[in-house]
Amino acid sequence: MKRRRSLSGMMAALVATVVASGFVIYAVSLGVLAGVDRDESLKETETLSTVAASTIRAVLREPVPMLESVARALGRDPTPPETILGQALDSSTYLESLWYLNRDAVVIYARPESRSIVGTDLSNLELIRQVRAAGEPRWSSVYAGLDEGRRELAMALPARDGYVVAVLDFERLAARVGQTFGEFWEDGRSTIALTDSGGAYIVHRDSDMVDRRVTDQGLLARRLEDPQAPSYSFTRDPGAVVVTAVRIPETGWYAIVERPASLLKRSIARSFPPVSLVAALTIALSLTLAVRSSRLLLLDIKAAGLDIERSGEPGQRMHFKETAAIRNAARAAANRIRAKEADNKRLEALNVRLATTLEELERAQEALVESERRAVRGTMASVMAHELNSPIAAADSAAGAASMAAVDILSFVERGWPWSKDASGSAAALRGLVDAYEPESAATGPERRAVTAALERELSGIRPDLSAVDIASRLADIGYSRADKPVIRTIRAALSGEGADAALSCLSAAEIVASCKVARAAMAKANAVVVSIKTLSEDPSSKKPLKLAVSLEEAVSLLYIRTKKGVSFDLKVAGDLWIRARPEALQRVWMSLLSNALEVMTYRGSLSLAARRSGERVVVRIEDSGPPVPSDKMQNLWDDSMGRAQAYERGSVPLALIRNLVSELGGDIQCASAAGRTSFIVSLPAVEAPSGREKDGTPA
Repeated sequence: MKRRRSLSGMMAALVATVVASGFVIYAVSLGVLAGVDRDESLKETETLSTVAASTIRAVLREPVPMLESVARALGRDPTPPETILGQALDSSTYLESLWYLNRDAVVIYARPESRSIVGTDLSNLELIRQVRAAGEPRWSSVYAGLDEGRRELAMALPARDGYVVAVLDFERLAARVGQTFGEFWEDGRSTIALTDSGGAYIVHRDSDMVDRRVTDQGLLARRLEDPQAPSYSFTRDPGAVVVTAVRIPETGWYAIVERPASLLKRSIARSFPPVSLVAALTIALSLTLAVRSSRLLLLDIKAAGLDIERSGEPGQRMHFKETAAIRNAARAAANRIRAKEADNKRLEALNVRLATTLEELERAQEALVESERRAVRGTMASVMAHELNSPIAAADSAAGAASMAAVDILSFVERGWPWSKDASGSAAALRGLVDAYEPESAATGPERRAVTAALERELSGIRPDLSAVDIASRLADIGYSRADKPVIRTIRAALSGEGADAALSCLSAAEIVASCKVARAAMAKANAVVVSIKTLSEDPSSKKPLKLAVSLEEAVSLLYIRTKKGVSFDLKVAGDLWIRARPEALQRVWMSLLSNALEVMTYRGSLSLAARRSGERVVVRIEDSGPPVPSDKMQNLWDDSMGRAQAYERGSVPLALIRNLVSELGGDIQCASAAGRTSFIVSLPAVEAPSGREKDGTPA
């Protein structure tokens, strides 16, 4: 008879296989991780060395801007050289002394004053020879400065009539670099040091290495192999430490970073013997317990199977508490399953009803939240639009008035007396420029720089006390282009003669006009934002009775029409007229028509508003003295299909947009135009004056 497999033997074999596999994986992982860790250490070392070199270069550059300013000042600034050197020495942290050499490399000034150095010929000094040959700043090495054999760092750079030599306080500089390296020393894993061009340590975590002038032999060996390389990588102890050295071009120093090649490898290697012993004992004990437990478990499984079948009889004794609990739980579960089958049927019916109820509640909740969100959003949008509309309208009106005042100045000078002919010509030319100026098409970037450069050349012959660069930039800002050469010739003639002051005043006035155009364009964009904000709060069902006189007065106040000195204004409302509309939409109609009228009138002339009732309609006539609408444009005046580029525009607000606003209010708009008089007639449905609570809600 074939022998059956033993569960205990299979479990033991399985445990042995797992253990053997673990040892193999452990060994392979150890080798792989060691190599990966070494590569990562090398990359981190290279990164740290590059960062350290960049940090040292930044420290070395700190005194360079000040020394360059000293070199530029010597020979050009009327301040005595010794004063310039003294001020520079007092303002620097690292400078120990400053010398000024003539072209023959003889010291002629020194700070602090030292009789032993003044008059000394330094032409044979290697540092001076390098500066002469290169014509740019050069650094000395640490032990090859002006006093060879002493730790010293000097920098020389060319000046106008000689050279400037700065001797740096090396100890302060080294301390500064040491502070920079301190954060790397604190992590305990990396060592960062600084050597001179000969490999001798000048900054090191161990100060004795610096004091004894210890040299890095590994760096010297690598330099012998490749003297011109910008960086070197090598290992120490053997292969346990990865080292990277990066050369600092200004001084020939090397920033050196040392890092253990594999911290993981060493820690695993030290812990491997005790871990292996404990693992072996644990495995042996586990095998013993697995064999014994598997046998008893098989007996309990057999007994439990029989007890479940005989659910009404007492159960057999189990070897483990867990198996006894499992048997008892299995018996109870069988009884509960039968009881729950009946309960499940009842719950299925209840679940269907509950799901239907939940769906209805979710739909109701979503509708409520959306309603609240719309209400809050509409309230916020209405408040924001109301707060922004007044200052935007006031600023637009003020900009228009300022622009017209500046145009009046140009017109006054253009008429001649008491100004010169050149000044009057420049005023006319500048007015032509600003009249054609459009902020959206103004030159910017390379185009503006090219226009400014061309203007500088054209203005080369103006009065000596005037800046051609400044005037060229100002002309470019008001829209000058290369096609306006006759204009610049007229302006240049004025700036070259007696009319220069008047021409400059005209240029300032032209700048005011251009700036006002830019401001009004920006306010037009802001007004568009306000309109879009108002749209959020508008509700087609929010129409209410409005008193026409109050609505017209509010629009007039927002545009400050009554304060316009050049505008003759008249408002007449016949009777107590009321209409039903949204306040925001009605105000947009009046504001658009009035602002367009003021623009085409150039804030000069007469403007009248007249309102009366005609049957079931309220008729509002807005009449201005601006230029008439051409007869060939009247037929397509309200056509919005042509686009703004081809449509006739009478002001900033498109007429097609105004027609659409009036149509939304249930009204109609027409235009009648003749020389010196243009009228827009708005007709809206009239309502009777309300009373009680509805009248109280009317805006005052």
